[in-house]
Amino acid sequence: MAPFAPGGISDILARIVAEQMAKTMVQPVVVDNRAGASGNIGTEMVAKAAGDGYTLLFSAPAFAMFSPVILVLPHVASGKLTALAVTSARRSRAFPEVPTIAEAAIPGFDVTSWFGVVAPASVPRARVSVLHASISSALRTPEIAERLTAQGAEPVSLSSEEFGS
Repeated sequence: MAPFAPGGISDILARIVAEQMAKTMVQPVVVDNRAGASGNIGTEMVAKAAGDGYTLLFSAPAFAMFSPVILVLPHVASGKLTALAVTSARRSRAFPEVPTIAEAAIPGFDVTSWFGVVAPASVPRARVSVLHASISSALRTPEIAERLTAQGAEPVSLSSEEFGS
């Protein structure tokens, strides 16, 4: 489930990861976009879904006035936009020449967009482990890592415990 419209960040990343998950899990993985209410419609659908591990949420926080790298990358690459700074604590792999806001103006500044995959709390731990292994495997696949990096994303796999902390 991607709680935003097709073609957005959540949708793009969800489809890249789902494609690889389908290969490793040997079954279709469908990305269902349920946009509306700032992501709350899709999020609520996942929260109320059966705890069978077949409904996951691909989501991300959004910050007003800042555009995630994945959205501006093609425009910066084409010269239509100029990247002034990145909000993360370290420079983006997509824009290594662009300083961080911490370097340029506000020491300690660190605001990072991230994406996570969540499932209903009732999904059994064994199923969560299978899903986590599939997602982590997808993120480690060189082709998927290259595709995500080309979109301006920096793939990282966290355990359920690390993600929840």
